[in-house]
Amino acid sequence: MSITAAPAPTPAGLLLLAHGSSDPQWAAPFEQLARSTRDAYPGPVVLGYLERMAPDADAAIDELVRAGAAHVVIVPLLLAAGSHVRRDLPALRERARARHPALAITVSDPIGEVERVQHAIVSFALAQGMAAMPA
Repeated sequence: MSITAAPAPTPAGLLLLAHGSSDPQWAAPFEQLARSTRDAYPGPVVLGYLERMAPDADAAIDELVRAGAAHVVIVPLLLAAGSHVRRDLPALRERARARHPALAITVSDPIGEVERVQHAIVSFALAQGMAAMPA
């Protein structure tokens, strides 16, 4: 008798969701974040934008589903939960569920509301201030 192991489940897809800008150079640090995340994460990772850039959030979710994700975790690369988080993300979730009824979707806190990130920002600001002090 032969026993075949069940295939490993596909890790959740990560949607790194940035605001977007009319300036293409604005996206460079987000693209680097996405590359670093892809290098470290075993599942699919897509960088998407709320406005002005491609792929938009809907297209990014569709890309993750095409990559095999049955669960998408949206990570808002925003400093605070403004109208995009309170209004646009629930609408995004509903549109995605209409297109992909079996898709599980989780939305994380905006990165700026995560204590570790806040500490990193404070540390950076302090270092900048200290570096500017006369010797």
